[in-house]
Amino acid sequence: MIFLYSPKEEKVLYVNQAVKSLLNITPETFTQDFNRMIESRQPFDEAIKKLSQAGAIQLTLRLKSHPPLPCYIDLIPTGLFKNHVVGVVLF
Repeated sequence: MIFLYSPKEEKVLYVNQAVKSLLNITPETFTQDFNRMIESRQPFDEAIKKLSQAGAIQLTLRLKSHPPLPCYIDLIPTGLFKNHVVGVVLF
């Protein structure tokens, strides 16, 4: 599953169709409800703050009512989505 997150807006802008098979929800539900679905914003926000210094970071994405998801996040360095976060969830 791949998602695009805007740190400035604190929201998911896009998630691909793999979210259906992984979490059994629609991409629209994931993008709209991400902030309510995440167990705690603190680990996610801390990982995002470290991105500019550390490069890609591995973390566990913990969503309510779902098993923990191994995830890699990184900043997009250039272009239209510069400074947005791309996330890849492994399953």
